[in-house]
Amino acid sequence: MYILTASNLFSLLQLYNYICSCFPAILIFETGAYIQIKDVNSAYDMLQEMKRTTDCAPNEITYMRLLRAFDRNNNFKMVIVMFEEMKKEDLVPDVLVFNLIMKGYELDGNYLKVEEMYQEMKRCGIEPNEETACVYDSVVTWKEWNALMEG
Repeated sequence: MYILTASNLFSLLQLYNYICSCFPAILIFETGAYIQIKDVNSAYDMLQEMKRTTDCAPNEITYMRLLRAFDRNNNFKMVIVMFEEMKKEDLVPDVLVFNLIMKGYELDGNYLKVEEMYQEMKRCGIEPNEETACVYDSVVTWKEWNALMEG
């Protein structure tokens, strides 16, 4: 099995402009290869290069794949960067992305951000699932605890 490197893939895309319509699927394949070797920063760099030099636009799946890769590599800062880029591109994250970010904020003890993400998810029309409820329960518990401490 042959796995394309970022530079090889980019060269192919420069050579064959018609491949641009398949860009998200190809990038997912490529980021999958990088995820296996834990070089998600190279996959991110490739994404930025592709956005600058081609007409190919990454889609929700492309971003979600990279978000999860950064999460698996314990790089929550880049998860947030990818989430913000996704929103700038007018792409709507799914419930899994919101849950991933809410869990990250929960692990940081930033319950206000968990609450903000939950409200943003509702504004986007994304239905919470069981995992969302589990994470959001920590916010409710935190609010109750603060109310008890103040009262």
